[in-house]
Amino acid sequence: MSERGGYCCCIHNCNSSSNPKRGIKTTLFRFPKDTKRSRLWVLACGRDNLLNKTAMELYNNYRVCKLHFENKMFFNFEKTRLQPNAVPNFQIRNKSM
Repeated sequence: MSERGGYCCCIHNCNSSSNPKRGIKTTLFRFPKDTKRSRLWVLACGRDNLLNKTAMELYNNYRVCKLHFENKMFFNFEKTRLQPNAVPNFQIRNKSM
């Protein structure tokens, strides 16, 4: 968590945050604890600096906002619960939030 409180989306150029003082407030999801799934998320984020992080480091310190998931990746209408196989896509900026 940052010194100003809250988390930011780790996708490059995304202004989403869990704290409205830091950006656009929206739902953020932790990286998976599973090493293989966590690596898929890192690759989808397009951030090379995350490649050397462990799954637990990613889980504890990084988040991805709901704008980077396809609608079919959610369990519910509110888009607060992800499917177990959900993987973000840095190109998606889901406008139907």
